[in-house]
Amino acid sequence: MSTINLTKYDIRRNPFTDEWDDPLPEVTAEELTIPGASPFHITLEEVPKYESPSTVFVYLTDTLAEPLDDSETVVTVSNGAYWEVDDIILVDDEQMLITGKSDNDLTVTRGYGGTSPAAHDDATRFKNYTSWTEKTVAPSKGEFQVHYGTDEVPYKRGLIRFHEDDGGKTVWVHYWKTGHYNWAEHINDLQTWILTKTNKSNAGYSDAESFTNSTSWQDKISFSLAVPKSGFVIVHASFKMWGLSYIASARCLVNASPSRILTTGPSYETYSIFQRIAVTAGTKTIKLQYKIANAGGTAYIKNANLSAFFSED
Repeated sequence: MSTINLTKYDIRRNPFTDEWDDPLPEVTAEELTIPGASPFHITLEEVPKYESPSTVFVYLTDTLAEPLDDSETVVTVSNGAYWEVDDIILVDDEQMLITGKSDNDLTVTRGYGGTSPAAHDDATRFKNYTSWTEKTVAPSKGEFQVHYGTDEVPYKRGLIRFHEDDGGKTVWVHYWKTGHYNWAEHINDLQTWILTKTNKSNAGYSDAESFTNSTSWQDKISFSLAVPKSGFVIVHASFKMWGLSYIASARCLVNASPSRILTTGPSYETYSIFQRIAVTAGTKTIKLQYKIANAGGTAYIKNANLSAFFSED
């Protein structure tokens, strides 16, 4: 039987084998503009994969302010202040070495690094050939700090922090996608992922508050699921629950096979159970149950959702 904490679920990681998709989607140039005022943060479309050495690269970009033929050595750009002598810029597939500058005019060596000089259109966006430096502390100008996310501050997952001197600049970010940082998108992706793996499903919902003084398991939601062959039932439950005087408990049940048991505190909080249980062919009874730990207490439960899906693998 497998157990997974949904708050740690990542749609690009198999929740039962804990393996990453292979390969993960690679983003070579996600374009984002650093805010011109605090906070100097950007948030990527998905959370980048954490690796050592890092595979997150941030490139400063700018645009050409004129069209270029394949021989011009003075290049007019939109933001000359971004660039310094000895910087290497990449315009389309051509590298150029900056040897001098005057305001927005850059003097360059064309076809640098073994690349071929080529014509380029006006307003073409180009980048610094070298990434800014990633830091694990507050960054200085030309540096960045990636928040890969923790259980304590999940809202920061996918956020990149910059120095105020880089406010207003547009960057290209290269990284490997590991999934959405947004909870609602996690749920949507989880449902999509499950549906691609299943062909039989059922669900139940009960918004009303229920309570019991019993120390035996009581049904909150119950329904049947037709299982066509041996395989697995994937059960997902979410609910709010608390215990008065004593601890309240909840579990999912697939026929006689229970899930892990969750226990609750003295006030309403949201809980989630997500498990895979091996089954044989036949009609299965799926339940969400709850009880109080000791006589004299009361268990309360509401806003309950229960879903069950059959999967062959």
